[in-house]
Amino acid sequence: MNNESVFDDVRSAIISYKRSISNSVRWVQKQIEDKTEKIIFKNAIYVMAGEKIPQDVISNVMSIVNHSHMVPDGKPLFGFANEDSTVKVSARLDKSLSGGPINLKEIVAKASQECGGEGGGHAGASGARIPKGTENMFIDIVEDELTNLNITDTINESTISSDDGETDNKEIIEN
Repeated sequence: MNNESVFDDVRSAIISYKRSISNSVRWVQKQIEDKTEKIIFKNAIYVMAGEKIPQDVISNVMSIVNHSHMVPDGKPLFGFANEDSTVKVSARLDKSLSGGPINLKEIVAKASQECGGEGGGHAGASGARIPKGTENMFIDIVEDELTNLNITDTINESTISSDDGETDNKEIIEN
């Protein structure tokens, strides 16, 4: 076995992986700057990536976005990336909410189960796989759970404004 060729393969895989993450973070940043419908601001922030972020890097990208101050602090962050017949969901809790009443493991597990999927993880970082087409249902369940925690006062209010000054919180998912 030629060890040098193995290292070349590893280097190539690492470069490709880094490029994928970098391109994905840039895509999220552009959606935020352009105030597109791909970023939904409610009690949580939802990144509706579809095919734009590969499912194998969505968790890394959500962690980077969460820690980079690209989105307002004080809100849970959820990313959605298409897989074959499912959608991979990655959730991250802002540091300012750590140790509080929000437990992403419980919220994601409940929402994914009610959508016909499965999920779990940790209080501050969690993930799920849900059937395609159930993203809005998942968001509605998460929003209900956050509202039921009576913490909406501690979650910063944020909205996206369109060019005409109107608030734009559409629940549009384009695949």
